[in-house]
Formats: sequence, C-alpha cells, structure tokens
Amino acid sequence: MQQRIRILYIQVPAGGGSLVALYELLRQLPQTIEPVVLCYHRNTYNLLLESCCRVIYLDESLQQPVHRFTKYAAINFMLQQFYTAKDYFKSNRKVRTKIMHILKTEKPAIVHHNNEIFLNRDAIRAAVKAGAKQLVHERSLSNYGNDRVHLFADKRLMKKVYARIDITNAVAQHFNKFYGADSRNIVLHDFVDKAKYKQRYNTSNIRAAYNIAEKEKLVTCIGRIIPWKGQHVLIASVNKIKHTLGSFKVLMVGSAEEGIGSLNYQQQLQAEIEKYKLSGTVIFTGNRNDVPAIIQASDVVVHCSVKPEPQGLVILEALLSNKPVIASATGGSGELVKKYGGIALPVTDADHLAKALTDVLVNGHKPVINTQRLQEDFDPAQQQQVLLSLYEDCLGSKRNKD
Repeated sequence: MQQRIRILYIQVPAGGGSLVALYELLRQLPQTIEPVVLCYHRNTYNLLLESCCRVIYLDESLQQPVHRFTKYAAINFMLQQFYTAKDYFKSNRKVRTKIMHILKTEKPAIVHHNNEIFLNRDAIRAAVKAGAKQLVHERSLSNYGNDRVHLFADKRLMKKVYARIDITNAVAQHFNKFYGADSRNIVLHDFVDKAKYKQRYNTSNIRAAYNIAEKEKLVTCIGRIIPWKGQHVLIASVNKIKHTLGSFKVLMVGSAEEGIGSLNYQQQLQAEIEKYKLSGTVIFTGNRNDVPAIIQASDVVVHCSVKPEPQGLVILEALLSNKPVIASATGGSGELVKKYGGIALPVTDADHLAKALTDVLVNGHKPVINTQRLQEDFDPAQQQQVLLSLYEDCLGSKRNKD
C-alpha cells in the first residue's frame, strides 16, 4: 500500500475567507495526501475543518503588545523599529516552541502555511528551525509601511520557503515587489464548490426569514463586519437612492464577532442605519451556513471593500450563481470582475455604488458573465493538479531553496 504524504496546514485567523478556502482545498485533496491542520484558535468555525481531517489546536492569542509613541514622527519611526526588533526576537517564543514540538511530533513532509507571512511569521520561523519544507499561501495585499525590521527579516525568511501560492495576479505582483519574482511561485485562485452554487434552493424560505416580499428587490453584501470591507459605503449609497429603488431590502451577511469582525463597527453601522431611517430595510444576519441560497435569493451582490481586495471569494460565488456582481476595480476583485464579468467600480464610494445599483435594479442592466471561462478556471481537477505538481516539486527539492 502506498504511504500517504502528510502535509501540515497552518491556519492562523479564527475565521473568514482563508478558513473557508482551506476547507474547500482539503475537500479536493486525493487519498495520497494525509492532511493535518494546526489552528491557532478553537471555535465553531473550525468544525468545517474537523469534518475533513484531524485538527490540532494551538490556543494562542494573536493580541499584539501595546507600544507607546510620541508626537514626533522621526522619534516614532525609530521607536517602531526598536519595538519591532524587540518583539521579533523576544516575543512569541512560547508560540514558536509549541509549533516546533508539533512539527517534531507530526513529522510532516511539507508545511503549508495557509496565510501570508504577516500572520504566519512565527510558524515559518519554527518550520525553518525544524528544517521542514514549506510553502506560503499569500492571501493579502498587506504592506510594511515604515516597518523596516520586518521587511528585512521577512526577505530572509522567504528565502527559506520553497515557493509562494498567490491567490490572484494582483497578490503575486504585490509580493514580488517585496521578495522578488520566482519561477516556482504559482497563481492559484481558491477552490470553490461549484455544485453548491449550481444547485437550486427554495429561496422563498430565505425571503420569509427576513420578511422580504416576493417582489422586493434584494441587495446582499457578504463579508466580515469590519471597516475595510466597506459596509458603510453600501448603507450610504442606498440612502441616496432609497426613493428611486422602490421597495427593497439589504442583507449584511457576516460575523461581527471580535477576532473575526468588529462589534464596534457594527454599532457604528446601526447608528448610520437609524440616522438614514433604514431600520428594517438594512438587516444584519450574522454568520450564515446557507450562503448559496442567500445569493440565489438576491437580485444583486455587492462587494464594497474600501481597500484593494486580494481576491473576494464571494465574487466568485455570486458569478457561479449567475448573479450580477458589483465590486471594486482595484486589486484581486477588479481582476476577477474583468475576467469573469460584473460591474467594476472605479472608486468605491457611495456615489459610484449608488449609480451601479440603479443601473442594475432600476434600469435592468445585466452584466455579461463569462460562464465558460469561469467553469474552466475553477475545474477542481485542474486546480488540484496545479497544487499537487507544486507539492511534488517541493518534495523533490533538496531543501527549501536550492
């Protein structure tokens, strides 16, 4: 019997798109791979992962130490480098020691970090010390700003990693600026269970649950309730056109739970809703496990991040459901809309979004969706082969970087 290849996947955030993407990836692995997942947090969201494989929990907080700064920019710059260096060499030793112990116990053939180096720095350092072959899945468009210490350290760390997996070309181009391009790196969009979005659901149950009449227009925004996801832009935009749209509802689908979203931000949004007299029209659903049905019940799906989005999984989900999508033209979201269809906003603000919503909901504009390319690019067998080829190359290397 052929021995299975053990791969340790490390998941840092407590929830969000990276965890869902990891779940879909695990579902597509062949029997030749023995996946084990190491999670920093234990919560209900990890039950998804436990349904696929064995999960180990680190149970460590990611809370960063509080640092004091002055009102002088030059002094603050120097203080930032000092604090960063101190944290890098002295903090989180306990975490790295725990990870080292897990690596020695599990003896994985490959360590697959499911999050970017900004979140996975300690795990990467532990894997380097353990001599493990490793890959880093880049899922953000994070920047270093004035943090010269981490930039210098991360450039050295990435030389110890066999390759990067970038979820979009936008992410690849972004990190090439910091670490350089490498022919081993690949661009691989997240796996999506196409069958879930092809299946037909009883959408009347969704509408009934939120008191949405059959002929009411439904605008849906799916994502963590956190400022950069831009739910405030959607609220401001519908306020501008609430008398034009006629009867409508807005569903805000996503968690505001601390560590995933922001309860404070949700309270700010609720205040805006009351100010605009949209109570009962804009509805927070919390985290839902029936997102495919909610998308099918919707007339348009809005993705209104105010910072460049690395990818935007919900964009793909909506397009696979043949629903109109409105998203930012920047970053990975713009890349997806340009390739597969939808309306790209040149600027994510209330005016541009209000115009796009009016075009779809009032004027009846239906953006063309490139269904054939979408189906081809998200063929699970093809995506699996790309990933397995990278695993094979990594296993065949003498060390992380030749």
